[in-house]
Amino acid sequence: MAAATAARVVGIDINPEAARLARENAIANGVAERVTVLEGDLFAPLRGESGAPLLPLPRGEGGGEGASPVACGAEGTLTRPPAAGDLSPRERFDVILLNPPYLEGRVRSLLDHAMFDPGRRLHRRFFAEAGEFLAPGGCVPMVCSSVAEPRQALAIGDELGWDAFLVRRKRAWGETLLLYRLTPR
Repeated sequence: MAAATAARVVGIDINPEAARLARENAIANGVAERVTVLEGDLFAPLRGESGAPLLPLPRGEGGGEGASPVACGAEGTLTRPPAAGDLSPRERFDVILLNPPYLEGRVRSLLDHAMFDPGRRLHRRFFAEAGEFLAPGGCVPMVCSSVAEPRQALAIGDELGWDAFLVRRKRAWGETLLLYRLTPR
């Protein structure tokens, strides 16, 4: 969805299967030229600490063996998407989408990373690090669930210098989904 309006999208997931599926989804939806998917822990691939572009386009969809899809730069020029080593600490984004794990619980598998955030450690790390990658005037849209005590996540953001504004609320599947817009103070 982000690639429908953005010139360039970089997606990151710690789960290699989720990253692979995100790349396949970009190809299936015809936006692969604007999407780079990295595997890694939170912002680590943007620092060159880990991660690499996943799933180059298959033969016949932009190149031969090992070819990388192209991405639109800010000026609309086509460029090779960044490899983990190409991303620098100076990389900035207008929007950083966040759909964090909601629940308290123990992480025992890669799938559990999508659901559990023990002690809200990921939230704390995110709010401590996100400003480094957010462009001036940028924002963080964050989805929360009513079943996961969103006030706790917002309190962490507030403590670490973020303002939150409720954008939308929607009841679905026995919970209320809340969309917040967060900006650094």
